[in-house]
Amino acid sequence: MKLLIENASDIQTLTEDVNGVKHMVIEGIYMQAEVINGNKRKYPKAVMEKAVLKYLKERVEAGRAWGELGHPATPEIKHDNVSHRITELYMEGNDVYGKAIITKTPKGLIVEGLILSGGNFGVSSRGLGSTKNVGGVTTVQEDFHLATAADIVDTPSAPNAHVRAIMENTEWYVDQFGVWQPKHQELIYETAQAARQVPKARREEHYVRLFDNLMTQLIAK
Repeated sequence: MKLLIENASDIQTLTEDVNGVKHMVIEGIYMQAEVINGNKRKYPKAVMEKAVLKYLKERVEAGRAWGELGHPATPEIKHDNVSHRITELYMEGNDVYGKAIITKTPKGLIVEGLILSGGNFGVSSRGLGSTKNVGGVTTVQEDFHLATAADIVDTPSAPNAHVRAIMENTEWYVDQFGVWQPKHQELIYETAQAARQVPKARREEHYVRLFDNLMTQLIAK
């Protein structure tokens, strides 16, 4: 599956009392369905609804809907980079609305300080899924699921100036330890395993072939 990252900039910042502690809160439209977004992709409403409901049940309601500061290019959440927790996520029409509290973590305090200084932010969703060309439009398929509904990213002055995912065309897989890895890591591992099986007398010949095959597959990705 591919890592899909989308940006949104229509976000409001306010302060709320959460369990007796004042927290900054960011809320607004986090994602949209049935529109061709800045990355030239479209999320069908049914696909988006399914992903939102799953994320709501498994992450938001369980208190594990974390988001990070910056623009990570992996499907996993790095807890030492967490800056906020998503507390609400729901759809109205084709829009996905969300709310998140800024956490009292090192990265959360950075966000808080930047906002207090007059800074402005947007959010970026991060998910995994396949895409298909449908009528000339890159359309996200039903295997899509959210890694996080919102990372915090810079909001540029021009709507189309958002940084895109630097690895959004990379295929991902789960390794034997349950960790998401770029697909090329699996190819490298398989090539190394095959190389170990080559008899010593024929290594030079086979190593060249294995290397050529690896490079062909990596370039094709």
